[in-house]
Amino acid sequence: MYEIEQQLGNAMIRISKTTLVNIRCIDYAEVSFGGALMLKLKNKEQDYVSRTYLSAFKKAIGI
Repeated sequence: MYEIEQQLGNAMIRISKTTLVNIRCIDYAEVSFGGALMLKLKNKEQDYVSRTYLSAFKKAIGI
């Protein structure tokens, strides 16, 4: 997964052990239970940013 992430570049961000998300496809993010961050994507899908990747995610989007 790390190799794929490196090949795709900065537009993609890892949000969990098995999930990469295109930053441009994020519609909005909201705080969910226990401080988890839920992403709503433009295609109406949703997924959670795992605690392991939360700080890197925030840094990547400028929070």
